[in-house]
Amino acid sequence: MSRTQGGSQAPVLMAGHPGTVTLKSPFQRKTDVFDSEEFDPVKFVNQIYPDESSLGDLDKFIDMLRKQVKAVDKEIFQAVRSQSGTQAKSRQDLTVATSQIGDLFSRIRAIQGKAADSEALVQDICRDICKLDYAKRHLTHTITSLRRLAMLTAAVDDLEQVGRRRDEYKRCANLLEAVTQLLEYFSNYQDVPKIQSLTKRLDVVQAQLQDAVMDDFKLLLGTSDVKLSPDSLERLASACLVVNALGPKVRDQLMDWLCEREMTVYQTIFSMSGDAAKLDRFERRFAWFKGRLEERKEVWGVFPPAWRVPQTLCLTFCKITKAAVKRLLSDSEDVVREDVGPLIKTVVATKKFEKEMAALFGGGSKDEDDDDLQDVDNLPASEARKRLEAFRKKQQAAAAAKQQQQQQTAADGTAHAGGSETVGPDAAAAAAAHVAFEGAISEAFEDALKYYVAEEQKELLRHLDQLIKEEAERLWKPPEGEDTRVLGTANQLFLKIRASLNRCVKLLSRGPTLLRLAGAFKVCSLGQAA
Repeated sequence: MSRTQGGSQAPVLMAGHPGTVTLKSPFQRKTDVFDSEEFDPVKFVNQIYPDESSLGDLDKFIDMLRKQVKAVDKEIFQAVRSQSGTQAKSRQDLTVATSQIGDLFSRIRAIQGKAADSEALVQDICRDICKLDYAKRHLTHTITSLRRLAMLTAAVDDLEQVGRRRDEYKRCANLLEAVTQLLEYFSNYQDVPKIQSLTKRLDVVQAQLQDAVMDDFKLLLGTSDVKLSPDSLERLASACLVVNALGPKVRDQLMDWLCEREMTVYQTIFSMSGDAAKLDRFERRFAWFKGRLEERKEVWGVFPPAWRVPQTLCLTFCKITKAAVKRLLSDSEDVVREDVGPLIKTVVATKKFEKEMAALFGGGSKDEDDDDLQDVDNLPASEARKRLEAFRKKQQAAAAAKQQQQQQTAADGTAHAGGSETVGPDAAAAAAAHVAFEGAISEAFEDALKYYVAEEQKELLRHLDQLIKEEAERLWKPPEGEDTRVLGTANQLFLKIRASLNRCVKLLSRGPTLLRLAGAFKVCSLGQAA
């Protein structure tokens, strides 16, 4: 028989000698016939009871088999019973586990619900904090706006009271600057009636101050050239502060009036009739203007340096004088053609005046350009080339400075539109002044200088004829004591050309006139070669 579930084993029948049955311990399972795959019950019985004489212990053997069957049945029953108890316990454990899992899910759902509630609570708290922060920010902005509105209202009230007094220009200027800054803060609130009302009141006060300032300047500077008292000068200086605060339009209006007033005096003295209309008396205009600058130096000092009042007056003077030069040359063209002496004298005086003005207003020394090319003929070629390159760089820097001044002027216009004033660098302004005065008047002489070129050409040709006559008298031989293959005519002619070139470059022109003079040199050189 096979092993029971409980681990105990029933005795098994073993086939020994024929006719005998031996019981073997269940631990010796290797020779158990019942476990063999080739077990045959009929063969087994025939082997145990081969004949009738061997059936004597059959009853005993049957009893033993029945007991063994009962033992096996009992073991099977116990195993079935044990197995059924185990299944019930497993079902019970499964039920408990299912219940615990359900409880766990319930707890998880509860935790998720509490987490959702906590998240909603946090969002509500954050929303409240954002609202409070937004409210705080706007409240702070509102408080600041109200304070500045109060300051603006008080400043406009003070300005209306002080604006009626002409001895309080400094205070008016300070109040105007403060009001301008405060109005910039309220630039986005122009639709608010209170701001509109304050803006209208400010416009009225500004118009009154503008009229008062212009009246003071016309009263103190427009009647006569009498010397002003210190109180009057201080009053005008304070009025300039008000003009600065009123903006660039008022300043330009004042500068236009001042330039017109000074140029009216100039045009009255030097009208286009009498001695003033003669070319040889033209340099008296420059002497008058330089004396005027020195004479009114105390008056120009009341204006802020950033206004550059003397420089502006000088540019206006140059503009009017240039127009006078063109008219004078047009009216006296026949006289100039016959005698270029007064023309040359006037051009030299004009160039000198331009250099003096450029030096006076920060454009460099008046002999600076001449020094660049001075004695260049006596220098080695390398040194002459260095000086020429330095001169060209200086000219390029001056042109760049002029362009920078134009850009700065455009930037100033933009800044003035916003209510502020921008002043360019002093270095750029100085270089731009040099460029502005160079040729400011002398350009008008360029066309008339063609008569000077014609006279130079005649003089060179006369000199060439004289040199050729001398060479012919010597039979084209070099002078005594000289051993050279170069004609003396060539040396003398080019010395004359060099002198003429230096005179034109240093005193007259480096523009179209110099180009015409080069054409004259070409004619003379061709004549000498022929």
